[in-house]
Amino acid sequence: MEHAITRNRLRIGYKLSISGARLVRNRAVQSSIEDEESSKLLCLSANSCLPASWDTRLGYHPKKYITRSLSQIFDDGGMVTALDVVVCRKFPMLYKETLPNGTSITRTAGEEESVRSGEMLETDTTVNNFNSESAAQNVVNINLEDRKVTGYFKMRICDYQPHPSSGDSQQWATLLLLNTNELNHMDITEGSRFRIFFVIPYYPNNKKYPGFYFKTTRMTRWEPVRVDKKSPYYIPRYITQCSNIRQQNTFLDFDMTVLIMQINPGKCEYINGRKLWRQTILATDQSQSICRIDFRLPVQPCIVKGQVVGFVNLRFELYDSKYDITCLKTTDESEFVLKSSVEYMHNSLKALQVWTQSHSDIISSIHEKIQTIVQ
Repeated sequence: MEHAITRNRLRIGYKLSISGARLVRNRAVQSSIEDEESSKLLCLSANSCLPASWDTRLGYHPKKYITRSLSQIFDDGGMVTALDVVVCRKFPMLYKETLPNGTSITRTAGEEESVRSGEMLETDTTVNNFNSESAAQNVVNINLEDRKVTGYFKMRICDYQPHPSSGDSQQWATLLLLNTNELNHMDITEGSRFRIFFVIPYYPNNKKYPGFYFKTTRMTRWEPVRVDKKSPYYIPRYITQCSNIRQQNTFLDFDMTVLIMQINPGKCEYINGRKLWRQTILATDQSQSICRIDFRLPVQPCIVKGQVVGFVNLRFELYDSKYDITCLKTTDESEFVLKSSVEYMHNSLKALQVWTQSHSDIISSIHEKIQTIVQ
């Protein structure tokens, strides 16, 4: 708002269309009871205001909420009253537990279910390569009755309709949904259109994705809207091959199906109150390129050499040009897939299995290349 004033885009006599204004008290004024009304201020946010034409009638306007395009939003402009968006990506539910000592633990849905059922109340030291001494130092005593747990998940969203000022740029944003549950998560599907009211931009401590970051508030509400036409910015999920990752935006997530060529010994680590299985594999696909996947999962995956598996929401780490290997890793939002009912993943798993059976000579040459690298 101040920027608009300094650029003479907002001057005395101009009209504003205001939405979502809040009445606040001016803390700088020490007023008596009689002057209480004069100490109140109307708090506006730039993301909830638009210039109005000179002939606009003053007073209440029938268009209750101002719907903003992502290209029109200011990251420091305060509350956004309305967005008309399509859900491009939905990530798994996560749970954050705040302990009595003030520390917090983030768990996946599977871990949280195990805690609720009492399966994770005691540390299991029977797993191979598990450091029991480290575990004893990190054991967290969990009282199911006194737990303070909140659920949340993230989404990647895009505009349903392009704005003239946005051009051809495919701008996505990240929305953090706070204080949610499994039902909220199930109600939202990728490709769905929603009008979302009262979200606020914020700066994350660890910015993983390009574009704006928003989070929900106590006033946030949702309104499903019918999809009349496909958004030009929405791209459904697809499988990325090993050789194509480094040519794409490496700040995004990747879905992959791979053939496991080598499995390095794994170990169980106790990190920030969580027991995670860490292991590294070397894999390939129809592109015949090699990728290295480092994953940390709450449970030890059932994988064997020569198996075709899928990964959802993998993150790029680096590209090793010396050995022509693309290195990736999993996060808490990654998923390990052996079989899937989702069409794009199901078809890719099946296609890679067929390719593996009919190209044994190529697979043997890739295996020899891997043995040369690791020796």
